[in-house]
Parts: sequence; C-alpha cells; structure tokens
Amino acid sequence: KSSSIDFVKELGQYVVTTHFSDYYGTDECHNIPGNGTTDWKKLTSLLIEKGYKGPWLFEIRFKDLEYPTDEELSQLYNSWKNIIG
Repeated sequence: KSSSIDFVKELGQYVVTTHFSDYYGTDECHNIPGNGTTDWKKLTSLLIEKGYKGPWLFEIRFKDLEYPTDEELSQLYNSWKNIIG
C-alpha cells in the first residue's frame, strides 16, 4: 500500500502545489493537519528536501463553513507551527 510519504519520496521534485487536510484513513473529512493519520512533519520535510517552492494550501472543514471560530483558527495556526517547527 502506497502512502503520501512514499509518493513524495519518489516524485516530490515534481510537486507544484499542495492540498493540506487530514483524515482518519477512510474518508476525506478535511481535518486540521495533525488531527488525523498523516505524518505532516515528515511529509512537509520531504517536500522541502525535494525542493518544493509552491504554496501551502489548506482545505479545512470548520464547524461553520462560512465563519471559522477564533479557536479553530488558533488550532490551525498552532498545528502548522508544530509541523514546520
């Protein structure tokens, strides 16, 4: 079974954009990165190692799709801060 990490190891030098959201391995629930099964620290490190220079895009499902709460935005910020070190 192939993973995102396997993909980036093999083809990461060709990645030109990202789509960051986490999930529990069964469906696309668009969780904040770090709230699921993806090893985002490893994945982002590999992308950077492969020379990734594109945008870091997030597709997150907040409770209220129109207006995320301050707590949700803080969670997203802290998650990203932990991922990139």
